[in-house]
Amino acid sequence: MSPTGDWRKSKIIGSMLCSSSDITTRCIMGNIAFQSFSKIWIRRSRIPLKKKLRLYAACVLIMMYNSNSWAAPKVAMDKLDAYHRKHIRAVTCHRWPHSFISNDTLYSMCNATPLSTKVAQLRWSMFGHVLRMPENTPAQRALEFAVVASNKYQARKGRHYTNLLSTLRADLKEAKMGTLRTC
Repeated sequence: MSPTGDWRKSKIIGSMLCSSSDITTRCIMGNIAFQSFSKIWIRRSRIPLKKKLRLYAACVLIMMYNSNSWAAPKVAMDKLDAYHRKHIRAVTCHRWPHSFISNDTLYSMCNATPLSTKVAQLRWSMFGHVLRMPENTPAQRALEFAVVASNKYQARKGRHYTNLLSTLRADLKEAKMGTLRTC
């Protein structure tokens, strides 16, 4: 087994262990689902935009499954947002050379938000559920170990892997709300 990891290709309950690999796989699956409805996206006048967006949300947003546990780098989240915008532009019939629309206008027109924002909301929702769990549950024990281990044990050399706890800390820093304290 290579040190860089065959673990990145492993799947457990339908999700890849590596968040970046999982996002790439989900973007491909979402694109396949989107292409299967291509005739619906093309028909402008027959189906109202609101119904198309509901269909898109129901059938194509499989990209969001298990996203509350993603600890992906910004590059992977930007890729997810780009796929989402590409799909919404096709649903609204705004293709680049023929019509230009900014991302903010596109999101407001469709009453949508970037998927990276939704992933952050889901991540914090899951974190709240874990904090409210009884102390002897595996999720609570893993969180306790992660917090204690960050103070007690010496960090490995080199660049650290992105994990869920460091992603939550980065979310707090980005929102300028302080830091997660480690006891």
